[in-house]
Amino acid sequence: MDRKDNGASFQIVVDGKSRSYRDTLETALEAGIFLKEQHPPSEVIVRDVRNNVQTVIGWKNGSAFSSDAIPAPGFSVPGPRSK
Repeated sequence: MDRKDNGASFQIVVDGKSRSYRDTLETALEAGIFLKEQHPPSEVIVRDVRNNVQTVIGWKNGSAFSSDAIPAPGFSVPGPRSK
């Protein structure tokens, strides 16, 4: 899936510019890691368009990896409720 209007839930952003959309987190992370391997100095982020949670694709010791998902500035993710 490559377009937001087709129901994609994940956006891939490279250096602040939207590059692609994917329908599952797994394929979005794979695409983000592939892009990071092709362009290590670039900032690559996989963003969930439903709740704006971002996963940064990093580069360390010659290979790409994905970090834990973090909420974007100004947004919060609901946590566990206290009883």
